[in-house]
Amino acid sequence: MAKAFIPHKMANIITIFKIATINYLEFDKDFSFSGESHNFWEMIYVDKGELTVVIRNKEIMLKQGEAFFIKPNEWHSEYSNHEIAPNVFIISFVCHSKAINFFKNKKVIIPARYHHFITTIMSETVESFDTSLSKTVFTAKKQKPIGGEQLIRINLEYLLIMLIRTENKNEVKRPLLFDETVTNELTEKTLALLHASIYQRKSVNEICAEIGYSKAYLSKIFGDNTGHSLGSYMNKLKIDEAKKLLREDKYNITQISDLLAYSDPHYFSKVFRRLEGMSPREYLKSVKID
Repeated sequence: MAKAFIPHKMANIITIFKIATINYLEFDKDFSFSGESHNFWEMIYVDKGELTVVIRNKEIMLKQGEAFFIKPNEWHSEYSNHEIAPNVFIISFVCHSKAINFFKNKKVIIPARYHHFITTIMSETVESFDTSLSKTVFTAKKQKPIGGEQLIRINLEYLLIMLIRTENKNEVKRPLLFDETVTNELTEKTLALLHASIYQRKSVNEICAEIGYSKAYLSKIFGDNTGHSLGSYMNKLKIDEAKKLLREDKYNITQISDLLAYSDPHYFSKVFRRLEGMSPREYLKSVKID
């Protein structure tokens, strides 16, 4: 008897329903915007200089590395400080998850270890759309790379999740020892890179080189903190994503193998069977309703 896949509604997840706009804007030092409101969320991130956001007659000054989240239908305006011309990354999106309310009209610091999420979003935008980041109207390229829009959503989702986790960790009362702090941050940085690399082909050696530690040291720290090896965790992430893509029924098995950067569909199926005890085709049959 075929099993039906039943999605669960969870309060502690963040799912981006739609990306509305993505911009990287280089304002002049006398920039001033009179204001607007819209029916989607907006994240304003200052990459350089300073920017002041005005909301409900309250001024929030953002410095380099800081971001501000504006909830839907909230009137807001912005201006620069007349001294330094700011560069600003703005992404607008639709999200109905309960967890997103954590960011309601909230100012946050985005740690340097999370900047790669923003750069990936910008690079995927340029790759997937016939536009510059200074324009707001996006037209999909005729031969856009597979998964571009999906990668934008995934990287934004992961950035938001990691920001919430970081904030929650900062509320823990027990102070961490120096060694604990270092290893926790290293594990967190590695996890972030692994999640951001789901749609890329990266070896364990390449992951270690990008993090900046030896394979032996990083593997030990990561294993001690997660109970997984780097390779097994990456395979788990890819196969979990493959299962989701199979359930969505938008891509065939070969396309999913290519999307997840496997060398060929046969090897993808081999890894899938090793982790799930069945082939991708068998899994697809098991979650379909007769």
